Amino acid sequence: MASSPSHTWKCYSQTRRSHDMHDDMGGRHYSNLGEDSQKSSPHPFARCTLIKAVLVINPIVLTVLGLVVALALNLRSSTAYERYMEGRRLWSFLGAISQNLARVVWTQATEREGDLGKQDLLAKVTFLNMIIAFPVSLKHKLRFEPYIQYDDLFDLVGHLNTFAKAAGEPTVRKKKVRKCKALGELLRIPMARSNPRKEIKRAKRPLGNIPLEILSYMSAYIKHIMDNGTFQTGIAQTHAFNNMQSLNEILAHTDRILNTPLPLAYIIAISQVTWIYVLSLPFQLAGILGWSAIPVCGFSAYIILGIAAIGNEIENPFGSEVNDLPMELFCAEIASDITIIASRPTAKPRDYFKHPDNKPLYPISSADFEFWASKDVAEIRDGLSMRACISKGAMWQRQASYAETSGGSEVIECEANEVVDEGKNGGDDCNGTRFGGARHHGHDGHTGHHCEGDGV
Repeated sequence: MASSPSHTWKCYSQTRRSHDMHDDMGGRHYSNLGEDSQKSSPHPFARCTLIKAVLVINPIVLTVLGLVVALALNLRSSTAYERYMEGRRLWSFLGAISQNLARVVWTQATEREGDLGKQDLLAKVTFLNMIIAFPVSLKHKLRFEPYIQYDDLFDLVGHLNTFAKAAGEPTVRKKKVRKCKALGELLRIPMARSNPRKEIKRAKRPLGNIPLEILSYMSAYIKHIMDNGTFQTGIAQTHAFNNMQSLNEILAHTDRILNTPLPLAYIIAISQVTWIYVLSLPFQLAGILGWSAIPVCGFSAYIILGIAAIGNEIENPFGSEVNDLPMELFCAEIASDITIIASRPTAKPRDYFKHPDNKPLYPISSADFEFWASKDVAEIRDGLSMRACISKGAMWQRQASYAETSGGSEVIECEANEVVDEGKNGGDDCNGTRFGGARHHGHDGHTGHHCEGDGV
């Protein structure tokens, strides 16, 4: 165990006193010439112990300061992760709102006859393109890229009259980066990073707010189709305006996350406490671990500073670094979903209701729509009741049997947990009662059963 400073100094004083007494008892007399040289140096062990006493810090400081650092890093990490997850939730919500708005307008906005119908179709496609442009413009805004001359944005909003379009193009400056600055950016030192808002500061004309301006054009289109009578459903109109309001709220919430970081006083205090702890760690562990304190301090500093760096990096989840949100992927998914919605005209129910591949009572029957249309309503309802009687496991087994074999017996498990082996001459109900009557054969000859024993 390491000795305390007071104990070490006491041992040194006793050692010095014993040497003086030994000299006096031996009758040795110091000459004037050698007196200073003989009195100048104490015992070598005592000198090393004195140096050790000066450098070693009491280990209790490790416990007290470690608790403070743990609380500081917990605050830093929790607030940063909360901002990261809130940004992810907003982008997920943005994808759902974009899909809903595109689906409502594409299906509820009708198209007139003749050339007007062609214009209505192209206008709807243009509106859907503006929905695609909204998340793309939001991504650039959150990365302090205020213009429209970007490869993924210009073709979507180049036809719109926006402030960013009139402001010109982004400035491109090739500046030589100094080695010290490059090293600081590699080590993620905050003061070494370049200002992300420098493109906005260099602008000489108003840049506007591209996502907000896109929403204004989208609202104008909704008003236009309401005025010309092609968007008449009241609930659809309300749904469209509510979705655009949600887009505006997403814009405001992401701006709040971007421009409201952890207060600077907290950042400075957490950084100072962390570095003081890391720098004082060797002096606290040297007297306890000896040479083993070197790797222990190295690993400890790596872990502590790594956690602090993670908090600094994910505090702004909208950047372009590897640990930030993949907003390019989110924008691509939204664009893909909207183009799928617009890939086909509005579906007409009669086209898929009466389709020969439609099997209304699947999986208990493979009969098509025309077969069940020839039956009474009571028979259809009896079949629905029997389908509800089949357990989930039996339904999965029946569906899997189509991929494994094309014929043979089928096992159906009912609510009473009794198993019925379907044969060719009839079947049993869930209560084990024999039933007869009409058997419903589909295209592949599969048969239906009724849980109550009635013939279907």
